[in-house]
Amino acid sequence: MAQSDSPAEVFKRGDSFEMLAACQNALHSIKQPDGPLAHQRWSTGEVWVNYKDQLIAHHNQPSVRAEAEALFRQGQTFVDMLNWKIFLQANKKFDEYERLLNAVVRQNEQDQRSKQNKNKKAPQAPRITIKYVAINRLNISQSELVKKLQRYAVAPQLLRTYGFPVESIKFHGKVTIYKKLPCLSYEASTNTDDNEDPIELERQFVPDEDNMKKQCVRCERTFKVTQSGFYVTLENCTFHWGKLFTLRNTVQYTCCAGSEESVGCTTNSVHVWNGVVSGINGPYNNFVRTTSGPQSAEAKVYVLDCEMSYTASGLAATKVTVIDFDGQLVYEHFVRPIAEIVDYNTRFSGVRARDVYRRNKNVKTLRQVQRDLLKIIDANTILIGHGLENDLRVLRILHKTVVDTSIVFPHYNGFPHRHSLKYLAKTYLNRYIQLRGRNHDSLEDTRICLELMLWKVGIDMKRS
Repeated sequence: MAQSDSPAEVFKRGDSFEMLAACQNALHSIKQPDGPLAHQRWSTGEVWVNYKDQLIAHHNQPSVRAEAEALFRQGQTFVDMLNWKIFLQANKKFDEYERLLNAVVRQNEQDQRSKQNKNKKAPQAPRITIKYVAINRLNISQSELVKKLQRYAVAPQLLRTYGFPVESIKFHGKVTIYKKLPCLSYEASTNTDDNEDPIELERQFVPDEDNMKKQCVRCERTFKVTQSGFYVTLENCTFHWGKLFTLRNTVQYTCCAGSEESVGCTTNSVHVWNGVVSGINGPYNNFVRTTSGPQSAEAKVYVLDCEMSYTASGLAATKVTVIDFDGQLVYEHFVRPIAEIVDYNTRFSGVRARDVYRRNKNVKTLRQVQRDLLKIIDANTILIGHGLENDLRVLRILHKTVVDTSIVFPHYNGFPHRHSLKYLAKTYLNRYIQLRGRNHDSLEDTRICLELMLWKVGIDMKRS
């Protein structure tokens, strides 16, 4: 957004994030109890419609409340509420918004009359894809991109360290996963000794998954679940689904504005875990391996991302998306896990029960998805992703040529800490994804991963 843009111009353009950021001064003037909280949340790009409960609670006039609820039920965002003057006029603390909104309404009315006079529909701008924005800007082919990306591929000897599925050195023909997790509170054991080399750790490892306690990724309590998916510990999980943030020296949760010591605002019937503990996991015998294609075949680049839901055995893939080097969708399907789902994690995954229902024509079993992916991806394919070891783990695929954006753009605290894809998109691409009120979109995430790597390649090409 240009510095000269007025809030009214931003309103007219309909850019929701920049619109809200432009109104920070007006937000500061709000004297309601939720004013500072609204300012903090709006500045992160969240839309008005997400705050209906907080905002409606401050307006007791029945007519205004009914009008607000009716608009919110329609799913309208702030920028669409051009008839919001009734609500604004009822609350004199929003005089600044009323002034801006009235200006926008007048301008829109003038534009509408102008269009009617021309008696023709305004031409729509062509839809721009990554193919034209990114690839053509670099002016390189897929084969050239393969060569450029090879320098960012995870070295084969480091795949184990970064948590990718690898061939076991102790259990022939099986797969193990070494995972080093930050900030864990598991009981000390030889299986969680971070001073050990992962190869040496596997040599002395004895699988004992049924007796090993798991840690709930939500409330951090320990619980027991067997390898076959039977819950030994049956108790409700109470947790905050949001993250802690600091607002004017006050630490609060983003989900409910509760304090750091407050009781969780959400309840689930059981505890859940990611499917891996700190140390060696496995051995697994249900992984498939990518194979070498014809020697004459050109190496390809694909980007992969999975949406995941919780089962008793940990996270399971419930949706998989693959795009090619120019951002075009190659493969996308819902996946029905082998284990029973205990939490669809819909708030983040966007996956619902109906999506993986047996009669849904767009859902496949994990085995079917594996067969499909092995037809697309061979051992020479460069596979891009973010936290790609997790996607390969839930897909039960062994692949060695990988480029992981969480490794290419390392965390300032060092491994195993990693930046989120949301943070990388904002920092390097000035893009805002995974905003509150929106589910994660695997297609959007794959394209962001691709854009990040194209940005990185472009920067390095300029430096050289």
